Amino acid sequence: MSLSSYAPLGNIRSAFFKDGLSDKAFVKYMEFVHDEVSTYFTQQWGDQGEADLLHSLSELFILTSSRCLLGEEIRKRWEDSGMAEYYCK
Repeated sequence: MSLSSYAPLGNIRSAFFKDGLSDKAFVKYMEFVHDEVSTYFTQQWGDQGEADLLHSLSELFILTSSRCLLGEEIRKRWEDSGMAEYYCK
């Protein structure tokens, strides 16, 4: 396999870094993070009691990063497939 066959992959990476890590993208990601955090704490935590903070923040990190980096559709399919429970243990 020649090095030129890897050129499209390099272009995809460049586009991701250029577009995916721009100021505009980070503003959009903050909306996603806010939605994920609000939904998570509404569904997972009650108004009182104890919670495992390390587990909750680890789970929240996976949920927010998957939504920001992979997109809402992939994030939803991942959660619906049961993989969220596996990785968030």
